[in-house]
Amino acid sequence: MLEENLEIIFAWIGRNDSRAHILFQKGIERNSASKHIDSLPFSLAEEIYKLYGCRNGMSPGSFESFPFLGMDFYSLDNAVQAYFELIKEVESGTIEDFHENLFPIFRLYDDGYFFTLGRSEPDEESPIFCYDFGNWDNLRPVLMYESLGKMIQTLAECCEHNIYSLSFNEYGCELECDEDEFEAIRIRNNPTIQLPNSITPTDIL
Repeated sequence: MLEENLEIIFAWIGRNDSRAHILFQKGIERNSASKHIDSLPFSLAEEIYKLYGCRNGMSPGSFESFPFLGMDFYSLDNAVQAYFELIKEVESGTIEDFHENLFPIFRLYDDGYFFTLGRSEPDEESPIFCYDFGNWDNLRPVLMYESLGKMIQTLAECCEHNIYSLSFNEYGCELECDEDEFEAIRIRNNPTIQLPNSITPTDIL
């Protein structure tokens, strides 16, 4: 199901962004993916391997163009690099209220990330947290989706219901959407997660 929903999203991007055919890399096999993440201090869920089996993020040179529905979709190499850069920022005190098991997959247009949650043992699914560094009123990781699969399902349904529109500027793509419709779809697919909430990565681990 995750793979099918990803194809819905990429089809929508292809209809709305003429650069789509050069923006994303082909998927990578599981053995190759495992080698990329050997340095991480935790295991990633099976659905993360499925994601990178479909596409290995963005192509070199398209970084910071935010083509994945207004987000940067990290290649696995770039995701690992971003993870260790974030850990350095945490250690230096630049970033607070961060958990070392949060692994970045998507980077937000307005400065922030969507993270999956690594675990000591691999699992089928893992929840998705959003850390919006521009939200000074709630500067912490916020649980948004029950799993990556639920996130991708939500985004795919938003594409199917045409609640998205893309605008382009010198920085890349900026996504606009009907926030009320988006939230209705998110809640329908993630009924256990209401916003705002105070659930932390530690609560889940």
